[in-house]
Amino acid sequence: EANQQLRVENYNLNKKLADDEKAGELIRKQAMIESLELELQRTREMLEKKAKGEAEALRKELMDYVRFIVHILPDEIRATVGPLSDNRDTLPEGLREKLLAKIAKDRRRSPPRSPPPWQDVSALPPLASKPSSPVRSFRSR
Repeated sequence: EANQQLRVENYNLNKKLADDEKAGELIRKQAMIESLELELQRTREMLEKKAKGEAEALRKELMDYVRFIVHILPDEIRATVGPLSDNRDTLPEGLREKLLAKIAKDRRRSPPRSPPPWQDVSALPPLASKPSSPVRSFRSR
């Protein structure tokens, strides 16, 4: 009878050990899940922040391109066509208003336009009175 009682006690202890191991495994898995969820949240926040930063950088770059294009347009074209006249229906209202305000601001503060470097003839050497051609000088010999 003592032997039977030891077997039952051994069985109960083995069962309790197995239950405790399962509980420990469950706690470890839950801790792993929590840490992965935190990592996922941090990664998601980082990617959202990066996406917002990239979107803002692209928005600024686009505004720089628009500013550049508007700046190089001759004044006559700007006056006759008007800024963004063809795109009134395709641009969001807020963006359209920002662009119009920026164009007006740039017009107010921009100095008189100088000709582009390829049209600036003051830096070129003076032309000879008669253009000499190597072909003519060769034939005249």
